[in-house]
Amino acid sequence: AFFEKLGDLAKNVGEKTGDALETGKLQLKIRGEKSNIEENYKKIGEYIYKKYEEGLFNDEGISQYFDAIKTSNDNINKLENEIADIKNDTDNESVNNTVVDSVAKDIGSVCPKCGQALEKGSKFCSACGASL
Repeated sequence: AFFEKLGDLAKNVGEKTGDALETGKLQLKIRGEKSNIEENYKKIGEYIYKKYEEGLFNDEGISQYFDAIKTSNDNINKLENEIADIKNDTDNESVNNTVVDSVAKDIGSVCPKCGQALEKGSKFCSACGASL
């Protein structure tokens, strides 16, 4: 009787495991279909937005969303310009540091931050306090 119950338990566990696997597969397929729906919603939205930009679509009910997209695109452009400015400043600073390094070799050590001449073996700049 004990082994019979143990066998029934193992069979039951096997069936439950099979059911769980099958359910998991079906849920994965459902997620795939939902993903397809979301992708198609996105494509519809992009299509309508392009038509709106071309002046071929006008619906007061969604104009607020078009305005929000335009505002976000404007903000993205501003932020990308800020990034470009920072990169340009960094490139210019790199050129300036190269010049400072070159001069330092000729006249001795100079502070990379402010350009002040440094005493040999200094750990900090006496003019600006920068760590060396």
